[in-house]
Amino acid sequence: MVFAGDFVVSGGSVDKSVPVGVLGASSLVGGYVLDLLLKGGRRPVAFSRQAGVGSALGGVDWRRLDPGLPATSIAEWICVAPVWVLPEHFSFLEAHGVRRIVALSSTSLFSKKQSADPRETAVAARLAEGERALREWAESRGIEWVILRPTLIYGRGRDKNIAEIARFVRRFGFFPLFGAARGLRQPIHGENVAEACLLALNASAVSNRAYNISGGETLSYRDMVTRVFHALGHRPRLLSVPLFAFDLGVAFLRLFPRFRHWSPAMARRMNEDLVFDHDPATSEFGFSPRSFILKPQDVAFIGKEWPMVFVLTRFFDILFALFGLIVGFPLLLTVALLGFFDTGSPIFFQERVGRRQGPFILVKFRTMCPGTASVATHLAGASAVTPVGRFLRRTKLDELPQLWNVLKGEMSFVGPRPCLYNQQELIDEREKRGVYAVRPGITGLAQIRGIDMSTPELLAETDARMIAEFTLGKYFTYILRTVFGEGSGDRIRG
Repeated sequence: MVFAGDFVVSGGSVDKSVPVGVLGASSLVGGYVLDLLLKGGRRPVAFSRQAGVGSALGGVDWRRLDPGLPATSIAEWICVAPVWVLPEHFSFLEAHGVRRIVALSSTSLFSKKQSADPRETAVAARLAEGERALREWAESRGIEWVILRPTLIYGRGRDKNIAEIARFVRRFGFFPLFGAARGLRQPIHGENVAEACLLALNASAVSNRAYNISGGETLSYRDMVTRVFHALGHRPRLLSVPLFAFDLGVAFLRLFPRFRHWSPAMARRMNEDLVFDHDPATSEFGFSPRSFILKPQDVAFIGKEWPMVFVLTRFFDILFALFGLIVGFPLLLTVALLGFFDTGSPIFFQERVGRRQGPFILVKFRTMCPGTASVATHLAGASAVTPVGRFLRRTKLDELPQLWNVLKGEMSFVGPRPCLYNQQELIDEREKRGVYAVRPGITGLAQIRGIDMSTPELLAETDARMIAEFTLGKYFTYILRTVFGEGSGDRIRG
């Protein structure tokens, strides 16, 4: 039995002091690999073409992928970048003393080999060539290698499979299917792929072999798409279309950068079984994938291309913020005067974590004594809150200056509450779930439910669900429920 988290393998425990090099660390699977290495007490050394790309992940030694920099001894490696780019890094790996490497390929090596689309056959050929080059290079130098071929990968809203279906559903409200769409699929979560990488790396008896790794459930393409609708909180709207209509539709969609990689061959494969046996991986290094259960973070919006709902809410953000600042100016002035007599410094400025983890200065009315430590509210004592501050927090008037943050585009009326940079656990949980793809907000689902920052994982999960199920109607609902007194801010310690 093999346990990825504890790094126990048949034959003994793994030396946790040995560093593990990771190529492709900023990818979807790379992020999961780093998480698992850290949880297992290993020393991940992550390489990226851009220096500091993953600096938000504490405990990871990030280095720039530059052959000109001095090399250090790293015997064990995981490559989650496309296998066809690995040959250009062979010299780099040798300079670091590589003795064992686990690399990701794909079952597309088989499923796209006979495709009618020349771009897909080219992908299959590149995968085959990458695998061949890795085998020949490693065996000629006595380096142990393992190749893993995952099926359809999903997770964190960053994949090009399930996340693409979710984006289409958000934009158009339906999903087109060619024929019955009964071809079988085995979606595999990115975290399971990462677990397989670590299990294979740690299983010393496993070497010089390729394994197919698939998800723990086999279901039809139609059922897979239906579950995406359910995860988004939408009623399934599946439109069966003839092949010629699908071809025309794909030609139109490819005008959009997000769907440029779509092809008519994708429609034809909807009725083909793409099933691969992962029993050898299970028996030889303990691979045990989960069933296809989608969580909100798996279909959360990630990326630069915003769904229309966020464009519309930005319009209302500007409109409402302007109205609030102009009409509410007398109230703002009154509260500021009260605060001046209360603390002598009524306005509070604090750096918070914004969209894409960028910094911004949040503006609030001061509710605590000047000089109070800059910590999360639930860590501050009740004695730090002033008498006027208690009134402002109870009535939520302390949030009014954030209308300025909303007007500037640093915040929205609705979104995840912005945290401090010293709340690393919450930052990590939100980063894993794609929460930082959207602007932070004054209120949201977590605030309505009374969930504060003292429970980071629950808060991050709630934020991710809010983003995944976000609609214009819910935008107004959260605002109105907050105005009428529902929810609460972070709790103060008694």
